[in-house]
This record gives sequence, structure tokens and C-alpha cells, in this order.
Amino acid sequence: MSKIDTSDEGYNIIKIIINLASTLGMTVIAEGIETQRQLELLKKLGCHYGQGYYFSKAIKAQHVPEFIHQKLNTKMEK
Repeated sequence: MSKIDTSDEGYNIIKIIINLASTLGMTVIAEGIETQRQLELLKKLGCHYGQGYYFSKAIKAQHVPEFIHQKLNTKMEK
């Protein structure tokens, strides 16, 4: 995702991939989201899901349920 917000070529390639996947009825998951700007661009292009350091550094599988619980509780408090 590093070039989606710094290069027209990168943005256009990602746009084409998302459009193709959507046309084929596929769910789109972006990897490597690192900034709010990248997330906003992906949402604008119709990306369904994403992961990356913007959301969290890598964590061990056994810590995922606790991480999700904390994120949901934080979101509900806002």
C-alpha cells in the first residue's frame, strides 16, 4: 500500500485491482495499510477489509481475542 498515496501509477493499479475483484463478485482485502490516508483512499475505491500496522503491529494468535475485545470496548466508549 505504500505507493497508493504517493504515486498516480500505484493508485491506478490498486483502483484497477479493486474494480476487477468487485466486478467478479470478490471481497477485497488490502494488506499493509500504514496510514489514515491509505485507509481513506482504499475505502473510497471500495475496498472491503484491510490489515496493517495502522491498526496494530503483529501480535501472537493467542492475543487476538483480547486485542479485539479491547478495540471493541474502546470504540464503544468513543
